[in-house]
This record gives sequence, structure tokens and C-alpha cells, in this order.
Amino acid sequence: MTADPNASPWQTYRRLLRFALPYRNLLWLAGIGMLIEAVAGAGFTKLMDPIINQTFIAKNSSVAVWLPAAIVGLFVLRGIAGYVTDYYMAKSGRGVARDLRVQVLGKYLRLPGSRFDTEPVPSMLVRLGSDSDQVAQASVDAMKVMVQQSTQALALLGVMLWTSWQVTVAVFLMAPPLAWVMDKVGRRYRRISHRIQESGAQLLLAADQALSNQQEVKVYGAQKSELDRYGAIADHYLKLSLKVESTRSIASGMVQLMGSVGLALLLFVAGREAFAGRLDAGGFVTLMVSMMAIIPNLRQLTNV
Repeated sequence: MTADPNASPWQTYRRLLRFALPYRNLLWLAGIGMLIEAVAGAGFTKLMDPIINQTFIAKNSSVAVWLPAAIVGLFVLRGIAGYVTDYYMAKSGRGVARDLRVQVLGKYLRLPGSRFDTEPVPSMLVRLGSDSDQVAQASVDAMKVMVQQSTQALALLGVMLWTSWQVTVAVFLMAPPLAWVMDKVGRRYRRISHRIQESGAQLLLAADQALSNQQEVKVYGAQKSELDRYGAIADHYLKLSLKVESTRSIASGMVQLMGSVGLALLLFVAGREAFAGRLDAGGFVTLMVSMMAIIPNLRQLTNV
């Protein structure tokens, strides 16, 4: 599959999703599992309200039975939903990789012999191996992260709006700069990933040329030049890999920084709401826990 350099990210991703269409029933089951998992997580966060207000402030003994049972039930439900999500997403993703390998090999077997003179066999093997896995990751695994983390973040956002929409609106003034960071990180990831694929193919090609012609290399004493050439390509691959890790680390740090600013803003606005009598201790803890739980979701979304 040849990528169009002028295509938008959504257009490219729509092309990738076509490979996952045969597994749409499995993806629907996984999606239901993600939804249940998000609702169970949000339900636990909402339980912070009665835990604080009824247990520690009102000292209501009647909640001592149903609150622990509710917490255990929510986590059991979340665990089952998480298993369903992981299993069916993994089955879909590995199925996409398998289908791609079979289709690519079938395409190669139908190509004329002149094609093998223009593209080396190691490059073809890269397409059958790592490229197929990366396409499967982009089409299914990336979908899992986006849907799973987005549903969890939206469920937690719903809990925050339910608890105090005034505080929630004030906190989510941080959304525009966060969206800008995620867009920049996504563009950089796609650009570097394409260059890593090309560099990986060049590594295999250089090794294949040196090893396939090892007698000529020894006769002409070209070991050092071949090793230097391979080392230069390996250094380039290393630099690209470090760029990916650097981008991921910087993006995660910026998300956490903006999250901390959001928490500080939450504390300021929630304090004013509490002084006005519109927010109690349980509501504040619910907002704080929800905000802290959203930050890892947003960090995961920046790594897609």
C-alpha cells in the first residue's frame, strides 16, 4: 500500500481501517468491553462522594455494607470488560497482520521477474515482517488506544460535569493547548515512523549485500568499508529511534505539566465554589480524583 504524501491523517487512517473490516464483529465486542470498562471506572470515581460525605463526615453506618460491595463489584466488572477488550482487539490485530502477509506474498508471486531486479529481496522481507505488523498496529492497536482512552476520559468528564459543571468548564480551558500538542506530536510520529521503515529496509539490504558477497569482500579487503557503511546506516536508525523516544517523553511531560496546571486551577475554582456553598468535600475529592485519572488517558493519546 503506497501512502499519498498529500493525504490527511484521517484519509490515511480510513485506508488502514479497510484491513480491519473483516473483523468488525470482534471490534464491536471489544468496543462494548471498552464502554463497560470506562463506565465502571467512572462509577468508582463517583463513589468518592458518598465515601467522603457519608462515611467520614456524616458517619452514616448504613453505607458500611453496600459501599465496599459496590467497589468490589465495579472492579470485577471492569476486569471482565478489560479481558474482553484485550482479547478481541489482539485477535483482530494479529488477524490483520496475518492477512497482510498473505496478500503481500501473493502479490510478490504474481510480479514479473524484472520487479525483483528493481527492489531487493530484503526490502520485500521487511514488508512481510515489520511493515505488516506496523500496519496492523496502526489499524487496530491505535484504534484500541484512541477508543479506550477516549471513552474513559469522556466518562470521567461526565462525572466531573455531574459533580460541578462550573469547575469542569474552568479546568477544561486547558483543552485547546492540549489538542495542539497532540496534533504536533501525531504529525512528528508519522513522519519519523516512515523514515524508520526506510532505514530498517536499508539495514537489511546492506547486510544482505555484504554477506551474500562475502568472498568478494574478503578478496578485495573491503571488510572495513562495508562495516563502516553498515555502521552509518545503523547510526541513522538509532538516531531516528531516539527521536521517537524523545518526542514521546517531551509530549508526556507537557501533558503532565498542563495537567498539573489544570489541577491547580481546579483547586482554585473549587475553593470558590465551596465558599459559596455549591460544592462539598465529597464533590471536591470526586473532581480531584477524576482530573488525576484523566491525565494518564491524555498522555496515552499523545503516544498513539
